[in-house]
Amino acid sequence: MTHLGSARGVTVAVAVFWLGVILGSSTTAAEHDQYEERSLMQTAQRWAERMTRAARSDRTLWVKALVEVFPEKATEGLLAASKDEEYEAWFDLVTAGKDEWRRDELKSPLLIEVYDKLLQRLELGPVPSIQREEFRRYCKRHLVPSTPANALMLDTKDDADKVFRVLDKNSDGELSHEELTISLKEDKVRTDLDGNGQISKDEYRAYFHRKVAAKAEEIRGKMTEHSGGRSSPSPVGNTKPATGSMPDWFTALDENADKQISLFEWRAGGKPLELFQEMDLNGDGLLTEDEYKRYLRLKQIEADQKRREEKFP
Repeated sequence: MTHLGSARGVTVAVAVFWLGVILGSSTTAAEHDQYEERSLMQTAQRWAERMTRAARSDRTLWVKALVEVFPEKATEGLLAASKDEEYEAWFDLVTAGKDEWRRDELKSPLLIEVYDKLLQRLELGPVPSIQREEFRRYCKRHLVPSTPANALMLDTKDDADKVFRVLDKNSDGELSHEELTISLKEDKVRTDLDGNGQISKDEYRAYFHRKVAAKAEEIRGKMTEHSGGRSSPSPVGNTKPATGSMPDWFTALDENADKQISLFEWRAGGKPLELFQEMDLNGDGLLTEDEYKRYLRLKQIEADQKRREEKFP
């Protein structure tokens, strides 16, 4: 099942749960366990997708700048960076190997845009230069995939409160032992910070956040693995592949016939960089057959949604 399909299934399951509540049916402990787990997964899926989009947004800007400003040095290997030490080469390139990146030395509007984006991310203010150590901190937070630091950006309070309200059957503002889910009981020592045997709303928020952060990282890891481990121009030619095959342009660009198109192959074919970055769903510099097919499915879903909105405004 795809992540989109699993998210849709979670949404339906949660809707069914609430339908039961509205119709007045009593919910059992097992149903509460299922509701909490589904809510955790739904929230984690949403945040995993948001973190991935945020990382791709920064990466897209960087890749575009490096390709246009350093066309000879922006090799396929350099642009495919995914680890701390690999991103160091980006800093070396824009600073000519120095440990300080100065804004007043920049002449390219694209690099100035990247510089200002980095300042905004790090909340440094209008400082005249960025130090190498500051760049490393930026990479950990905004470029390196599946980093725990990204979990700090999660705001899961509202989602946690919704679940807490369902679990708190007597509405006394605390969860007694009888109201705890199986997961909460297993994690009670860590969650019940004051040791009073009850789980307060704040304690549940912390528990929920911790669970969502872990699940979001797991989902992002699976998304990357599913894509091969490694916003909206028109597609190249005919994007709809024949049954069981890829379009002609994909085969033509895939010069080494490894069933994926590298950024190097794409650039050699004279294709627009923005389109490659849109279809490269995990931002690793490789467009796999699976990614391309998922891209088409996403575009179809967007088109169907747009038609529904136009039909039922």
